[in-house]
Amino acid sequence: MSEEYNEIDLNLDDVPDKYGIIPAVDTVFRVASATRVSKAGPDYTTKPSPDGFWPYVDLRVNPISDDPNIACKELMLVVSFNPKALFTMKAIREAMGLPTNVNVRSMLTNTTSDQDYIGKTFGCTPSIVASKKDSNVKVNQLNRPYRKAR
Repeated sequence: MSEEYNEIDLNLDDVPDKYGIIPAVDTVFRVASATRVSKAGPDYTTKPSPDGFWPYVDLRVNPISDDPNIACKELMLVVSFNPKALFTMKAIREAMGLPTNVNVRSMLTNTTSDQDYIGKTFGCTPSIVASKKDSNVKVNQLNRPYRKAR
């Protein structure tokens, strides 16, 4: 047995579900990570692909809660560079207190700008919807309106 397991005395039933749903109530979230992604592959993280896929920033967020079964959850929020979806980028940046008087092209070509989101907080009410992969599974979805964290 590996030495790293020598110190673990834990029942798996006691491990909280990282991906379970949280209640649909006003919640404050903190951005844990921000990763630039393109459905067309790594060559298209700073420009749209020939197929018309725009890169996006995959934000992984955690609810801020005193309840460890809520605080451990991880939700995803997509911030797209698609010109038709920039209203979402603007709304989330305003809620996080990030500047909105920035050039989108410069953010698109500078992938380190994605790191501006890390550690920022915002509030919203997550909805509970059926998963796109399995309609029998419920998941949270983060939608506008976003607000500044209180």
